[in-house]
Amino acid sequence: MKNPLTLMSYVTPVMAVATALLSLALDPWEEFRENMYFDSSWHIARSCLLMFFGGTLAFFMVLTEYVLVSVTSAVTVTIAGVVKEAVTILVSIKFLDIC
Repeated sequence: MKNPLTLMSYVTPVMAVATALLSLALDPWEEFRENMYFDSSWHIARSCLLMFFGGTLAFFMVLTEYVLVSVTSAVTVTIAGVVKEAVTILVSIKFLDIC
């Protein structure tokens, strides 16, 4: 497919249905109300906004990767992926104060 938005419009509904079915089958729904992320309207709104932010960030990351591959080569994306993983590990070490 030539356009990443077309590809994502075909793939996203399938992924959403698969994720919803797995969630319904595997998640402990009886613990849902006891969870601190969904115990009040403020927490529900905040959790939904954070999920929306993560989804938007993932969408633009996929779009950026498509543009990067179309402009450069797959080797560039592979090297950038390795650098991204290294930065992620370093940030998580600093964030969790493991050092």
